[in-house]
Amino acid sequence: MIVVPPQREKRLRIRARQRGTLEMCILFERFLEHKEKLDSDQVGQLEALFEETDQDIGLWLAGVEAAPRRHQAILSAIGRTLPEP
Repeated sequence: MIVVPPQREKRLRIRARQRGTLEMCILFERFLEHKEKLDSDQVGQLEALFEETDQDIGLWLAGVEAAPRRHQAILSAIGRTLPEP
């Protein structure tokens, strides 16, 4: 359950589905489905992350490159929803 106004939630879900790569679409949709509660701060962090390229996000999640400090909390939350390799 996302605890934000319905319009903001809808916009967030649309942006999660309209990524540049299928892998990121699946990753963000899965995160939103499995997240019990996403507060306003986390939604803001996710919206900021959506401004980054899929390639950068993939490198940060894989640990190939260090993520910018402003994205570390939301990337950590997303990483916890990923299946084990």
